[in-house]
Formats: sequence, structure tokens, C-alpha cells
Amino acid sequence: MTVIWRSADGPGLLLRFKEVTTREQATALHDIYLEAEIGDRALADDAVWWHELEGVAVKTREGEPLGVVEDVFRSGGGEVLVITGGRRGEVLVPVVSSIVVDFAPREGRIVVDGEALGLEPERVRRPRGRRSSRAASSRSSPNAGPTEAAE
Repeated sequence: MTVIWRSADGPGLLLRFKEVTTREQATALHDIYLEAEIGDRALADDAVWWHELEGVAVKTREGEPLGVVEDVFRSGGGEVLVITGGRRGEVLVPVVSSIVVDFAPREGRIVVDGEALGLEPERVRRPRGRRSSRAASSRSSPNAGPTEAAE
């Protein structure tokens, strides 16, 4: 389709197509997701396409890996990264300078301020299970005690 008119509309665009000449044709396109070839137009150095973010590793300033970018969506006029694959499960990261401290997706990294994001410090947990077989057997026997020598 050929765009003959466009106007900014919040986070999106209003478009008029040469091939769409009636209200009924336009209504049929309502809520339709459109894709367009972008050619070789360059973005600004600090801008990336959403699809370029998918799979980029995200970690906290302290080095804790949160996972990788699985998806991106727009909320409140800004983008939000959906991070999955880390120990914390799904983490939503608004792309704002107070939270994202290093944004270099083309180099394969995004670093966030975990404290600004509201993440509690990760607690180190001891492995679960028996501490030792010897200690476990002495706890399980109600008559366990010092062994007496037979006379």
C-alpha cells in the first residue's frame, strides 16, 4: 500500500493510503498490525529497533544476570523491556535513564540499577538437603548417645 498522508497520533501514526478510498475499507484495517520495509535509512546512534533488543542480556549494576529481553511494549509514552530467563523470573524494565544505566544492545548488553528498579538484594541460600549422613543418623535415632563398653 502507498502512504499518501500521515500525522503523529500519540505513540502511533494516523495514515491515509492511496488504495483505501472508502470508510468501509478503512474500517476493515482497524486494529490491523502493519509492517513496512524501512530500506537503508539509518537511525540515530542512540536509537534501535525493538526487534534488535530481543535476546540481549540484561544484568544489574552489581553484576546479577536478570535474563534476556524477550519482548518490548509501549506503556505511558515509553518502552518497557520484558526480561526472562533469570532466577527472579519475569522482570519488567522501563527504558528510562534513572533505571537503565548502560544501554548498548548492539554490543549485547543492557545494565540496570536494581535498586532504582525496586529489586531486593539477592539472598544467598544454603543448599537444601542433608548436612551429613553421620549427623542425620544420630538425629534420627531416639536412643543415640555415647557408646558404652560391654563388661
